[in-house]
Amino acid sequence: MFAVQRANIIKEYLLEKKQVEVTTLSKLLNVSEVTIRRDLEKLEKEGFLIRTHGGAVLNEQETPDIPDIIDITLDEDMIEDYEGIANIAAHMVDNGDIIMLFNGPINLHIAKKISKKNNITVLTNDILIAYELTKNPYIKIVFLGGTIDCSSKATFGTLAISNMGNFFVNKAFIEIDGITPQMQLTTSSSEKASLIELGIKISKEKIAVCTADAFDNPSFFYIGELDIIDKIITNPRLADEKKNYIFNKNIQLFTSVRISEGSE
Repeated sequence: MFAVQRANIIKEYLLEKKQVEVTTLSKLLNVSEVTIRRDLEKLEKEGFLIRTHGGAVLNEQETPDIPDIIDITLDEDMIEDYEGIANIAAHMVDNGDIIMLFNGPINLHIAKKISKKNNITVLTNDILIAYELTKNPYIKIVFLGGTIDCSSKATFGTLAISNMGNFFVNKAFIEIDGITPQMQLTTSSSEKASLIELGIKISKEKIAVCTADAFDNPSFFYIGELDIIDKIITNPRLADEKKNYIFNKNIQLFTSVRISEGSE
């Protein structure tokens, strides 16, 4: 699990519980206590929390200084993974489609790839995705209302769920934060899990997007079993045993090709 994903989960946990212990986060995120302390130190510098002996408490005295998602520096491997997944996803989108792009960095890359297509409608709860697609006047953007989550730049809550219940989409691209060893789908917040559950109900084709690192790295909130998904797009590092499990579930699996590997 990447540091950005861990930070979002820690923020969600603290916003709900107000305090947390290092040992709890270490078990929850399946990383060492040393790694958790580094994460807490970074979030303290942002003003989000105050570290305590053995843990941290939410800093409720001032608004957290949360960095803009656009400014987060991704390493080259991560960018290549996102680009590869987005390329495959973009080829699945046809002119005239009505699609759903849930919030997340991979889906933002998909938005950039489809921004030149015509006569498509995109339903999204992601502010950055909506902004990216405004560059093409031939794409119709339907933005879900709701409560804005500052860390993810997306809307959630009762209003978002109520609004989404009015639509039906051909294809839903669902960014999965983590998958359990039992191959169950999970995400970093209860609000996102609720939105995805409804999105699955209103979509004809359900397409999960995630990197191979998401496998065996579950997030905190359960979405559903793997077989609620029709297709999975991921990067080529996925273990063979996982590929075989997915094939046996009659789920279509698509893996990108890394440029560095293809050039050897």
